[in-house]
Amino acid sequence: QFVGSAAEIDGGPEGVVMDYEGDPNDPFHPIVGSSLTFEFLVEDSSHETFLNEVAAAREGRFMVVLKRGSGLPVEWVGYLVSDQIQQRDEYFPYHTTLFAVDGIARLRDIEYKNPATGNPYTGRQTWLQHLYNVMEHIGTTGVVTMPNIRFRHNINLFDVAMNTAADPLTQVDCDHEVFKGKDNEGNEEIWSVYDVLFYLCNRFNATFRHVQGGFALFRTAEFENSTQKVYNYDANQVLVSTDPAASFDVTIDYSTAGAPVKRRGGVLTYLQPLKRLCVDYEHLTQNNRAFGLSWPGAGTDYVALPGAVTVDDDTSTQLKLVMNFKVKSFVTVTIGTFAYPIHRYFFKIYVRINGNSWLKRTLSGDFYNLTPETASWSSLESYVEVVSPIINPQNNGEDVLFQLNILSPYLTTTMNGGTIDLKIILDRVERTDGTAMVNGAGPFYNATLTWLLKNPVVEVLDEGLGNNPDTNIKRTCAYDSTSGNTAEHIVRVKLGDGPMPYTVSRMQVSGTDTTSWKLNGTGTGYPLDERIAREIMEIRQRPVPVFQVTALTELFGPLKRLVDGSSAYVPLRLRWSSKNDEWAGEFVRIARVFTPTSDPPIDLGFPPGGLPGSGEPPPT
Repeated sequence: QFVGSAAEIDGGPEGVVMDYEGDPNDPFHPIVGSSLTFEFLVEDSSHETFLNEVAAAREGRFMVVLKRGSGLPVEWVGYLVSDQIQQRDEYFPYHTTLFAVDGIARLRDIEYKNPATGNPYTGRQTWLQHLYNVMEHIGTTGVVTMPNIRFRHNINLFDVAMNTAADPLTQVDCDHEVFKGKDNEGNEEIWSVYDVLFYLCNRFNATFRHVQGGFALFRTAEFENSTQKVYNYDANQVLVSTDPAASFDVTIDYSTAGAPVKRRGGVLTYLQPLKRLCVDYEHLTQNNRAFGLSWPGAGTDYVALPGAVTVDDDTSTQLKLVMNFKVKSFVTVTIGTFAYPIHRYFFKIYVRINGNSWLKRTLSGDFYNLTPETASWSSLESYVEVVSPIINPQNNGEDVLFQLNILSPYLTTTMNGGTIDLKIILDRVERTDGTAMVNGAGPFYNATLTWLLKNPVVEVLDEGLGNNPDTNIKRTCAYDSTSGNTAEHIVRVKLGDGPMPYTVSRMQVSGTDTTSWKLNGTGTGYPLDERIAREIMEIRQRPVPVFQVTALTELFGPLKRLVDGSSAYVPLRLRWSSKNDEWAGEFVRIARVFTPTSDPPIDLGFPPGGLPGSGEPPPT
């Protein structure tokens, strides 16, 4: 631990160099890491001792906090990379270079587990909570010098079931089972934190990056709009404020005269416009079993599952029920003073389509040889009967697995796209001779089931019971036949979430779901994957200018130096990308003429959201 007063150091002529590592060929880069490079003038042995301490420290022991000036907002926080420190055997003074990173890349090597316990996360959390889990693993969010705003986002896509006055990220939850998989030997694998973040970014065509000491998730396509709503959160996930009319509308003059950013030796090139863009959605059961539905208590009738029954086939639709569930507790069945030794439990499951058609299938035969009748649809209230395995004295019925696998008759065209209502009830308990020990409408039971849309059937699946080897991938494509468009782009996304409070998927794959996702809750609704494809296609249909920029003004340094005694030149080397532009080079901000002894510190006037990064307008 270092104690004492902080010592001032001199930098080098390069000043502070900050890099954002977005892909210059793709405006939709999900994760943009950043780094900071600055020179350190080693003037005496105390400086050299400090460098030796840093070089010998474990990774992440030292942090770098960048501010515009004393008492001004934090611009950047990151880890000092100790193994890249250059220790030189030469006389004082000499320059050495220090390198720091924001910590995002280190997430690749960290499993998505609770850092407080070291155990996997369990249960369900909202998208916002998952993002805070990610930021906790980065490790910089606990720095005391950080600003009050720790996380910002501009996601304003709402499903029709959501409240458009509230943050959409707080209205959609996702089970942690989504972020688990199986290796080749069937062992459970937990995703890395980086993979989880990449998945969350892809859900909305959003870019995650460091902004002003915190982090931001910004949808690049939102910058198409002149204004947008930005949500600002503190370290405790409390919504501090919203920017309801934050203006990001920047008109750039690309001509030689009067350009906001003058360029010398600039090179204008174009990203190749797309001919085809595809979004691949993976229908992996293990990634979809998180859509939970809690069954009601006694006295409650059917529970409707929001969403459509529609599937890809234009002429026929089938409902496939795959229910593997465990009843948490049974009623005690006794005759006299002892439990009946051998018996079975019979449940009725009511499946109603469009509010007026019931799935019907009952059992027949004796205790040891039950045969189900063929499934059919009925206009009268009907049910599917499910029976437990034989319960004997060695098995008291606790946690007995019930299995139901029914492929229904085809639905008619008029039923296509309707709702599904479900109810489960204990009907009776039978002895070996077929007589009933308990008869009549018994109690409801609490079970957690999940459902997903599968081509070409709807499946109802149990949460947490096995991984069916379903690897079907659905592809949604958009096309542009303009002559000369030849490039293709593919985005891959996994399913695994649904709008609260239903916590049930609205079946978001194009052709198999409701067109329910709208921007700001208004306008035309699209399936989420189709909306994403449309956004990417719209932008990539247009040529994207790429600028390589060198400022006309000479760079001065180190940063402590006051230039000319009256004018302030602040050197900052940046690589920057946005929806329509790519910039790389050195920029100089000339603040204004001021009186050094009395004027306040200079506001560099960075664009909204902090330092330029993917999807933001350039400095003016």
